[in-house]
Amino acid sequence: MKVKKFYVVLDSIPYLEKRLSLFLKVFSILVLILIGYYWLLQIVRHAYYTELSEKSRIRNIKITAPRGIIRDRNGIIIASSSPSFVLEIVREDVMDKETLIKEIAQILKKDVSELKNLYESKERITPKFYPITLIENLSREEVVKIEAYKWKLKGAKVSYKSERSYPFNDFCSHLIGYVSQITKDDIERLKNKIYGTKIGKTGVESIFEDYLKGFDGVTKVEVDAYGRKQKVLYRLDPISGGSVKLSIDWELQEIAEKSLGDKSGAVVAISAKTGEVLALVSHPNFDPNLFVKGFDKEKWKEIATNPFHPLQNKAVQGAYPPGSTFKLITAIAGLEEGVINEDTHFYCNGKKKVGNRDFRCWKDSGHGKVNIHKALVESCDVFFYETALKLGPDRLAQYARKLGLGEKTMIGLPGELTGNVPDSQWKKKKYKQSWYDGDTLPFSIGQGYLTVTPLQLAVAYTTFANGGILFKPIIVKEIETNDGKIIKEQIPSIKSQVVLHPKTIEIIRKALIGVVNEGGGTGYAARLNNIIVAGKTGTAQVRSFKERKKLSGFQNDHAWFVGFAPAYDPEIVVCAFVMHGGHGGGVAAPIVRDVIEKYYLKNRQEYAKTNENK
Repeated sequence: MKVKKFYVVLDSIPYLEKRLSLFLKVFSILVLILIGYYWLLQIVRHAYYTELSEKSRIRNIKITAPRGIIRDRNGIIIASSSPSFVLEIVREDVMDKETLIKEIAQILKKDVSELKNLYESKERITPKFYPITLIENLSREEVVKIEAYKWKLKGAKVSYKSERSYPFNDFCSHLIGYVSQITKDDIERLKNKIYGTKIGKTGVESIFEDYLKGFDGVTKVEVDAYGRKQKVLYRLDPISGGSVKLSIDWELQEIAEKSLGDKSGAVVAISAKTGEVLALVSHPNFDPNLFVKGFDKEKWKEIATNPFHPLQNKAVQGAYPPGSTFKLITAIAGLEEGVINEDTHFYCNGKKKVGNRDFRCWKDSGHGKVNIHKALVESCDVFFYETALKLGPDRLAQYARKLGLGEKTMIGLPGELTGNVPDSQWKKKKYKQSWYDGDTLPFSIGQGYLTVTPLQLAVAYTTFANGGILFKPIIVKEIETNDGKIIKEQIPSIKSQVVLHPKTIEIIRKALIGVVNEGGGTGYAARLNNIIVAGKTGTAQVRSFKERKKLSGFQNDHAWFVGFAPAYDPEIVVCAFVMHGGHGGGVAAPIVRDVIEKYYLKNRQEYAKTNENK
């Protein structure tokens, strides 16, 4: 029996050997795999895991470069940068998002649900591996609290940033523009921008973004397990942006804004000698600080639903019928083409009949026998109806375009409109209709299909006032580096030279002086002592002549006045436009008067100071 068992054991040895051999092979393979994996970790991917380890304890903290300063022509700071603290969330370091938000809300005494919604909204627009800027403009007290409870806020950190600030709030806001958080669309469009930065969105802030933005710096720091800074390993200081000096005069801008008041409209002042924009106002305006700091849905709704559109720069982004201010163009065209002269008279009985329709003059009783001088001074519509019928629409449109209407002024501000100068081909193309005399008459007095921007009209009058030089308007005088070196200097830019006969200029200049200074002149409210002001009123109808006497508010006429001074050697041209303001002579003319008066008062003071120093 024992012998038999012995043989059974001997018989099983080959089987055991096979099992053992298989085990050894598997074991050897596993050992080789482990050795290979160890070799992969230590040799092949050593640099990768070393970098990963470094990243877990090293942070690169961006130092936002201070944005360049924006000044007026005399050095008054209109936009600058100030220090700001923000709370950022590094998502890869967050253990529990819900807990972190609750802790932050408790420490800073904020509503948990609002903070959670804010986090989620910002998380959606923030690319992965970029910190989420949760709260901006932290107070120093809030910064101290966050640092004190840092151990409870793993993944949260306070960062220092240079924040844009506008010391005069809504002053000059449409010209300056604003900066705001970059969007995904901006990143795709601009390519070299990254999330977390703020860029110029409108106005000068947008146009001169490349000069104003500066170059961000970085600090490389070592942190502990809680994200607390242990030591600084490296620092690259930021380089501040360049400064922009505007052509705007702060004092003229201020008086223009005050004079326009709470009325909706625009004011533009231009140097007749250089084309520099001395003031550019649009109202209602806005506070650009809101876009830097951010605002809630209610505030945005208030802005977005305002019927007067506070974000629209009405000086360049609004096109309106110019009313009787356009009679300057009709007068120039008539005199230059020889269809009228200073001795030409038409009789105004209060209307002009064309076909079966009566085209009325603003004065029901009529102006009687009228020449070019009286027609401009008293703004007789019938005289210009007759002149335009002799000219035809195409010649009238030609002179309008010569003076810069119907095309962009090339000022460079975003969203500038071209306005519209109609002619027979335009109507045929747009409406598939022929042009009729009934279209010519309203065209001649700044109505019908004709629209202009306040800036275009100011440029047109500047061109006449200076004898025919059509300037490209300038809004920036110079750009400097942060150490004061001038890198770009704007000089007067002439788009074209409009050749006008001296007699044409003489006749019209005398008439425009009469508008302001003669009895019966429609622009008498712009008159000043010791300074001869010339100009033209405009009242652009919103509804029909019969209706307008009964209407007010949004249905009232637009009010215009464009003036220049001194009349015989103009230095400044001012255009005022008041939406639904009524009569140009009563509403817009006083605004122009105030700006011109301030200009000469200021210049006399500067002249006196200069003489004292000699």
